[in-house]
Amino acid sequence: MSKILIIEDEEAIRRVLVKILTEESKDYQVFEAEDGLAGTEAIKKSDFDLILCDINQSDGGNIIPGKFFHYLSYKIPIITFSSKNSDTSNIVNETKCGNVFDFSNEIDLKNHILELYSNFKNGTFLVKPIDIEKYKYSSLSFKLDSIIKKTID
Repeated sequence: MSKILIIEDEEAIRRVLVKILTEESKDYQVFEAEDGLAGTEAIKKSDFDLILCDINQSDGGNIIPGKFFHYLSYKIPIITFSSKNSDTSNIVNETKCGNVFDFSNEIDLKNHILELYSNFKNGTFLVKPIDIEKYKYSSLSFKLDSIIKKTID
């Protein structure tokens, strides 16, 4: 049975997503995390086949949380809820690690999840992210270090 993790800080939205997914099929389990930290802990404890994540959570403003870069390293599909013009959207599209939806795309989101699940059942559930190395903490830290050194010099 495949497992889906929903990381969403707004309980009402999280509950709606759980309801939609559990009503659609009994072939997968849906797990919830109320924030990025709880999501990371859940990922450490269990293998998930799909992560649905609200990147712009209320405690983060429009800043991409570091946890997002951590999720990239798992190389499983990530569905994010963010603006199509955001940095998050650009990274998801650039790395081919998943898809970006806003909350008005309920039908597209549902169809995409069903497509992913169908691919999983057929053994064609492949996610091949590209160029994620530059988003690892070590790469980002090195880049930040060089920016700081240029500023100081």
